[in-house]
Amino acid sequence: MSDSTAPQHDPEAIRRKNRRLVLILSVIVVVGLTIGVYKMAHYNPNYVEKVDDANRIILKSGEGVNLIGVSVLPWEIPGLGQDAHNFVKGLILKRYVRIETGKKEKDAAGWTLGYVFVEKDGKEIFINEELLRRGLARLKLAFPNLKYRKRLEAAEAEAKKKKVGFWHPDYNPPGN
Repeated sequence: MSDSTAPQHDPEAIRRKNRRLVLILSVIVVVGLTIGVYKMAHYNPNYVEKVDDANRIILKSGEGVNLIGVSVLPWEIPGLGQDAHNFVKGLILKRYVRIETGKKEKDAAGWTLGYVFVEKDGKEIFINEELLRRGLARLKLAFPNLKYRKRLEAAEAEAKKKKVGFWHPDYNPPGN
């Protein structure tokens, strides 16, 4: 006499369950790999070897990059020049950055014209925009590189409103 409470082993049911599990795991792996490849293809990591000036960086590859849309004082000038240089240096020196080129990719000297982004604390920081927002740079737009025009204009307007950096009432431009 067989015990009706004994577990029933249906080999076909086990195979179906295993196939479903393999399918689910395969989908998870494919999705994960796709996301990883997408991020790598769109992140274009570039290692920053040197911050030449707040708006000029040199990559490990030797390529020079000029930040689009910003004008800063040279780092040798005390005050805003040094502040801007130290700000950028602190954020991106010896780190990987993402660079988006504008419609015009190179300047007359052969430097790449770029919008520079760095990831910090899980957030992406747009360096060009932050320089303007903190009043450490002035807006300098040049056609055809106008992709982030509105964001850059808004950042400078915010600095003017807060009266920081170039826009501080006590700011005294060099040479005055």
